[in-house]
Amino acid sequence: MTDVANMIRDAVDHHLAGDLDCAEDRYHRILRRDPDNPGVLHLLGALAHQRGRDDEAVDLLRRAIAVDDSVAEFHNTFGAVLHALGRSDESLNAYRKAILLKPDYAEAYNNIAMVWQSRASFSKAVAYYERAVQLAPDSGDIHYNLGNALRSEGRLSEAADEYAKALKLKPDHAESHNNLGMTRREQGQIDRAIECYKRAIRLNPGCARFHSNLASALQHQGRLAEAIVHCERAIGLDPGSAEGHYNLGSALRDAGRCDEAIEQNNLAIRLRPDYAEAHWN
Repeated sequence: MTDVANMIRDAVDHHLAGDLDCAEDRYHRILRRDPDNPGVLHLLGALAHQRGRDDEAVDLLRRAIAVDDSVAEFHNTFGAVLHALGRSDESLNAYRKAILLKPDYAEAYNNIAMVWQSRASFSKAVAYYERAVQLAPDSGDIHYNLGNALRSEGRLSEAADEYAKALKLKPDHAESHNNLGMTRREQGQIDRAIECYKRAIRLNPGCARFHSNLASALQHQGRLAEAIVHCERAIGLDPGSAEGHYNLGSALRDAGRCDEAIEQNNLAIRLRPDYAEAHWN
């Protein structure tokens, strides 16, 4: 058993380092010696899920749970795989089992909330995220998720507070800056939104969506030359985006560059023939 324990440590080290090929090979070697090792079955299932092989992951996790159904983490991972497969009712059941086994399991509460959020049941999502935050107040990710659910409910002030908490814990989280910017925009605080978008872009200049959001806010303020620059950057990063071409067309139209605007709208329509706004413009 000492040998197997050492092999597991080595495999996990490779897994955590992102060397998935090596980790997978080592997990299989262990299972050849100890085919019903529930921990390794779970780890291999988690790795299969990472690699997008979710049907295989389900089989491995079922085997792990059949050997030992008392480990909350097994059920939590099983829930994540089922959710990825679109089997959300089964996913909820797996997460609930995890919480029965481990009542202070913040990650499982967070994952239940994500299922409800994916179903647009935002009030249920908020309730589970709030419980997760109580259990793990130092998790920037959970504060961010709660902010998203609150924003979807139109509770903008509370959403902004959660994004601010997320950023206090993870100041380099570009998505939190972006989503705080979107919240400020919805609150009518355009200057503050622009600052948030700029911070997001400094952290992740390769995200087309951030440039589009900044361009829209700048256009709203009449800062058309700047808006056009960021629309063009967004298209450079994602040339297949119909929305990107439409946004550039809108900014060009406001700037009086009508021929160029028409060209961009036509490109948007070619990319998405049912794009009603582009037809209208």
